[in-house]
Amino acid sequence: MAQDGLNWEWPAGRRADSVVRVRIVAIKPESRGWFGVRNSPSMAEALPDPVLVSIEAEPDGQGGNAAPLAATTLRMPKAELGAVVVGQSAELSLIGQRTVIALKPVTPR
Repeated sequence: MAQDGLNWEWPAGRRADSVVRVRIVAIKPESRGWFGVRNSPSMAEALPDPVLVSIEAEPDGQGGNAAPLAATTLRMPKAELGAVVVGQSAELSLIGQRTVIALKPVTPR
């Protein structure tokens, strides 16, 4: 699990406690360490093709900030990114305060 960032888990039939709007600041592949040891399926924290997604809270449009989290990083499988790109707004589906079960792009109205 990410100690300082957000943790990724597959939904497994669970519903989000909250949905937070964020802006995608950067997306980069995670270093797998020597010989790919950090991506070994035998490691509890292993994810397929992990990427690090840097996010920042997006203002709520009313002078405040609706997101209950500061700028942070989410480690997640690349396949779960879908159509999310850098500079785009997205919605994080959260269970509790630190567990993300979905990241979906927000389409402009």
